[in-house]
Amino acid sequence: MPKLTLTRQGQAFYPANKAARMEMERIPQGVRLRADMAQPRSRFHNLYWAFCTYVAEALNNGPGDLHWTQEMVSDRLKLATGRAEVIALPPALQRYYGITHALKPSSIAFSKMDEAEFSAFAEAAIAYVLTEFGAWIRDDPNWQHVREIASHAKGEAA
Repeated sequence: MPKLTLTRQGQAFYPANKAARMEMERIPQGVRLRADMAQPRSRFHNLYWAFCTYVAEALNNGPGDLHWTQEMVSDRLKLATGRAEVIALPPALQRYYGITHALKPSSIAFSKMDEAEFSAFAEAAIAYVLTEFGAWIRDDPNWQHVREIASHAKGEAA
């Protein structure tokens, strides 16, 4: 399920920003959800998830059959920036996949990394998107949002 930043108003929760609205629109009407509530670690953390949402939307509008989600983008960014652990596979999976080890994306939860580590990770993730994905998704309408978030995160004028 997507990660949404919500704002409480009375007895209801509403999307806190455009990226959260985009993710909420993907959830079918009438679906019952269970929520694990947590306050985001920082405004930068909210920007990171909005960034992942816009990158996913831009990638979905491009060539290819893969349907990207914000979680898939985040996992790709974790792997690309070295935020992953190598795990040994059990013999049955080694035979099935023909490999002995796999990469598992690491958590970016506050309990797993401090704010300085998170900032360094987010900067590396933004740089990866701008260099690896940017060459072919720059014409997508969501690319403007990706650039604005990247510029804001770097402290630059958009």
